[in-house]
Order: sequence, then C-alpha cells, then structure tokens
Amino acid sequence: MKHLVLVTATVLVLCARALAQPAPPPASPGAPPEAVTTTTARPGLDNAISVFGVFGYLYASTGVGVSGRYQKTIVPRGLLHLANVHEDLGIEGGVDYYHYGFTGYTLDEFAALVGVVWNFWFDGGKLALYPKLESGFGFGSVSGVSGAGALGYGGFHMLAEAGIAYKVSALTLRGEIGSGALRVGAGLVF
Repeated sequence: MKHLVLVTATVLVLCARALAQPAPPPASPGAPPEAVTTTTARPGLDNAISVFGVFGYLYASTGVGVSGRYQKTIVPRGLLHLANVHEDLGIEGGVDYYHYGFTGYTLDEFAALVGVVWNFWFDGGKLALYPKLESGFGFGSVSGVSGAGALGYGGFHMLAEAGIAYKVSALTLRGEIGSGALRVGAGLVF
C-alpha cells in the first residue's frame, strides 16, 4: 500500500508540473506561420494488446505469473482538455495467472478483470503515466494442504494500480504497481 501511495503521488506531481507550464503565446496576425512538427508516436493505447510478467506479493508471500490486457480508448480527448498534456480514458480488460509456493502447499489463481485507466501522455505522446482501477473475479486451487487434495476457492477482486508506458516505435513498454502485484511488460497497438 505504501508503494501505491508513493507512485500515485509521483503521478500527481508530474501532472501538476505539466499543468503549471504556460501555454505558448498566440502568434501575431502579421507573423509568419511556425513550422508544423509531426510526431511519429500517436498518443493513446487504443486497441492495444499487452503481455506482462507478474511478481505477486499478496498472501504474505511472493508469487510469479503472467498477465494479458486489451485496452480500448473510450474518451480520446480526455476529461480535462489540458494544453500541454494529452489525456485519454480507456477500458482495459484481461486475465491474470499467479502461482504461489508455500511450505507444504501451493496456490494457483486465475482472475478475469476489467477496469478504467486514465492515461496522461507527455513527451509528444511517447510517455504516459496513469492510474487504473480494476475489478473482477478470481478462482483457483490450493494443493498439498495436510494430505488433502486440491481445494477450490474464488472471490471478487478490486485492484488500484499506477503505471507507466513508453512508446518505442510500434512497441509500448509498460510497468504497473498496485494491489498485490508488480507488472512489467510490453504491448502493441493494432
């Protein structure tokens, strides 16, 4: 929880700094037009598919796993309409798999999740910082408990995360930290 608060505070500070930068003054009527620059990176992760390696730190132990996500932008111009930052709002859904090993037993868990992500794009649309809220349902099994066979379980998940994305050509490198997991991965926009 301490890490989530720290990452969220960092995202807010960077967004506040971007907001504090004054907008460029308007050109005078007789001045020649400035050169138009284009950027190769398109802000946003609309139609992005991402795959993550996961380091889980839930259940007072550590686990490993994989995660997949699909993001669809639903508000491409964002909510704040900032002058120096492109922001967008998207829905991201996917699946997580975790494996935890404890003394004498193991836990394997799958979770189907869907959530809302709010991307703030900097550096000409190459770098994004984002908060994300996800919810879903997890199910799994515990094996090796005192000679008993596998025990099934399931339950509702609610996750709060903070992340970073950096576009390198067609590939977007991503990292997230939040409720019980650290994710590192990459995605492609289609």
